[in-house]
Amino acid sequence: MATDSTNQCHFYDKQREPLSHKENSVVIRCCSKAKEEGISQTRNFIKNKCSSLNPSTEFSSFPDDKFHFYNRAEKKPLEKDKNKETEQSLEKDFSSIKNENKETVKEILEKVYRSKNGDWMILANRIVCKYKSDTSQESIEKINKRFSLKKVKELKFLEKTFLLEISETRSTSSSNAVEICDKLSKEECVSYAHPDWIERINLHSAAPSPQSDLPTNEPWYLKKIKAQEAWKELEGVSLSNVKIAIIDEGFYIGHEDLKEKVIDSIDLDNGDNDPSGSFSHGTSCAGVAVRTDGGLGSLGIAPNCQIIPIKASLDWFTGQYQLAEALLYAFEKGADIISCSFGKDEWELLPVLKDAIDKVTNDGRGGRGCLVFWAGGEQGGTIDKNEIATCENVIAVGSTRPRGGDLEDGRTITSPQGKGLDLVAPGTGIITLAKREDGDSNLHKSGLYRYFNGTSAATPLVAGVAALILGVNPKLTREEVQDILFETADKIGKDITRYKPVDGDRRRLRNDKYGYGRVNALKAVKKAINTTATKKIIITKKL
Repeated sequence: MATDSTNQCHFYDKQREPLSHKENSVVIRCCSKAKEEGISQTRNFIKNKCSSLNPSTEFSSFPDDKFHFYNRAEKKPLEKDKNKETEQSLEKDFSSIKNENKETVKEILEKVYRSKNGDWMILANRIVCKYKSDTSQESIEKINKRFSLKKVKELKFLEKTFLLEISETRSTSSSNAVEICDKLSKEECVSYAHPDWIERINLHSAAPSPQSDLPTNEPWYLKKIKAQEAWKELEGVSLSNVKIAIIDEGFYIGHEDLKEKVIDSIDLDNGDNDPSGSFSHGTSCAGVAVRTDGGLGSLGIAPNCQIIPIKASLDWFTGQYQLAEALLYAFEKGADIISCSFGKDEWELLPVLKDAIDKVTNDGRGGRGCLVFWAGGEQGGTIDKNEIATCENVIAVGSTRPRGGDLEDGRTITSPQGKGLDLVAPGTGIITLAKREDGDSNLHKSGLYRYFNGTSAATPLVAGVAALILGVNPKLTREEVQDILFETADKIGKDITRYKPVDGDRRRLRNDKYGYGRVNALKAVKKAINTTATKKIIITKKL
């Protein structure tokens, strides 16, 4: 991999994080709603008309529907005229790609970096910058002008936090984005500045064995968490006011078992209310969280909850600014619970997303705090290098599989473990909703249901149990709901003596393999019924 001759650094958390980049990489990003025909035509156009670009084999393992990786013609040392000719050819090709494929191509990105953990990150021509609260508008405008920055968006509910675009020419803007952030971070009135990195993420599900039919009796995982018994405690209680936001890749909101539960939806990449995508992973997550009464009957855990589908990923790529937008959109729409089933094994938490997490978990639900659940992943190793799932106020979820008696289901082999793991839940053979067009081999013969595996399935299951808790006791704070989930979790595993008290509190026992244990819906609901909300509620001023 060719690298810059100078040491490029990403200024993060007051530390200079070294970066290396592949000099000749070019990424063609297609629009989120680009049609297959247009994408195919764009590929053929580049192949036949653009002599300066060749398909990259280095990124062949990446999904290639909306992000296409190419290698540009490399410069030759000491051949200035030849290099100038190469640059001019590249400029011409870029212009042609944009002009001839306007309906398909969204942007052309010229920098692909490796972070400190070795992951690829694509550098867009955008910067996230937060100014200190006492900074005047005049000072902000002066700094933006000095660095040739143009405001694209101001992040709702986070004071003076902007998405900025570098308004210079192609030949200088992308190459300077990291350096500009470094310089901005040193300005007295700037709290932080970092590139709007586009990162490749994973959807934390694993494909189960193909099965054409579904069982008619109660599924194992509902028995395991005592769902039926918990539902009986809900007699006379309606959960129709409990709102669960699912942040994911794509949703089929027209599903017969889902459409009546959707109260709002958005595609943050395209800016409309159609959250469908190349994948329908979000549909399956929503079907685990919400118990419905259509189609094949009840599938999920929380009866009649309202759902807010938020599409914040494009073919397994997203940025933390967009994830922050997603969380704050859920906050704006009154979500009580947020469930996220995607991520990276090693994931650096950037300041803009940390601010958004703090905002929704502290100020959501009228000051009681919104609950955020995040899938631990499928890496099978430690979760502790995932700074997002394990950050303060986020509940990290692992998965289990059936293995013998009531307290003997084991951790799924691919489920992570570590100090940052909070809870586990069944994540094997979960029956949920699907989209007919998915083409999965494990779809039910109707095309609308599937088996779902992984922490992707376990996470919305825990989120649904949190919805049951809020259904019977909506005044509980986030901390109180979290305590109930932790204290009532079943201590599973062959050697339960390995669970140790947290901070000396024997009501809160955990270990690194199962966190606080496997979620128990019945115990959680009963404890919620008998818990009086005692913590002071602070109603914060809406920014």
